[in-house]
Amino acid sequence: MKCPIVKFTPILVFGLILCPKLSLAQPSTNGLILWLDASYPASIQTNSNGGVTNWINLAPGANNSVSYSGANDNGTSMSFNTTPPTYVVNSNGLNFVNFSGSGYLDNLNLSSVNPASMTVFLLASASSNPGNYSAFLSFRQGPSANDYQTGLNIDQGQNSSATFNRLNVEGAKAGGNGGFQFLNGSLNFGTVYIIQVNDGGGPADNNNQVGVLVNDTLESFVTGTNTPVDLENCYIGTRAYVVGFVPTSNHDLNGQIAVVLVYSGQLSGTNLTQTTDYLYGFFRPPNLGIAYTATNNSVKVFWRNSGNYTLVQSSILSTNIWVTNTLPVSTINGTNSVIVTPPKGSLFFRLASQ
Repeated sequence: MKCPIVKFTPILVFGLILCPKLSLAQPSTNGLILWLDASYPASIQTNSNGGVTNWINLAPGANNSVSYSGANDNGTSMSFNTTPPTYVVNSNGLNFVNFSGSGYLDNLNLSSVNPASMTVFLLASASSNPGNYSAFLSFRQGPSANDYQTGLNIDQGQNSSATFNRLNVEGAKAGGNGGFQFLNGSLNFGTVYIIQVNDGGGPADNNNQVGVLVNDTLESFVTGTNTPVDLENCYIGTRAYVVGFVPTSNHDLNGQIAVVLVYSGQLSGTNLTQTTDYLYGFFRPPNLGIAYTATNNSVKVFWRNSGNYTLVQSSILSTNIWVTNTLPVSTINGTNSVIVTPPKGSLFFRLASQ
């Protein structure tokens, strides 16, 4: 399938037929505390074996990251944190951090933030459910605290299962007694979903309602208390608690995470629209954009590195004959680009699925 450049009239620039400049989608940064995005390769540092050592927080003003230590920082056996997650590029068009059930990322202290409510987004998939609350992420007040009482945890529940049929969300606002079931039916292992947790809010805006949406569809909600959420200890790919159902068992994720977004407060209006558009953009063909450069009147053509699309070109717009771009493609921070230097005559670009 061919994907057209744009749906509006192109313009002639130095003999090139290009589209007006487009903005690459970004999430809203209003209240953004934590932004992890695997499509930015520069934000992920790995060791010589490909294991992730740091995943840098891209939130504005942040100067921190989640990292791999190999220690039993979540109170479980050190044997459950022996292997760092790995960085996977272009798996069905997405970049992921892959968790194998034997390692997680933490060492991020967000104690300066104690929101009355928050909104969390995950672009992620689960490969299996080994039980023992195999988790996507968790927060807690400190090393001696329970995530399900002081912070927030998103996991697959107590019991193992052959399908992705349980999504448990607990925390300072509601938790304990084995957790909750927020799914209406089953999801599929190996399928990427947008999981949204509204931790707070509610019809009276009293910060006591917890709701879960999957791919923009409300699954369920519970009403709890208006207790603020403590984010002092952050864990990506595991849980952290000291009292409860087998707290020393392996809670590590078997699955992949592409994006984590954590906001202080309830995201709504244009902020919510911008963020969901950014997340759904990972499933859509990327847009082509242009930017003028200061060198030789050249133009940069750029697009998000989804991995599933190739830049093609033609000198005739109304033709079915498009050939693979012949210019060198560079990739920086998850964005592909080519530099086009005139004169080139009339030259059209579009993206074609591989």
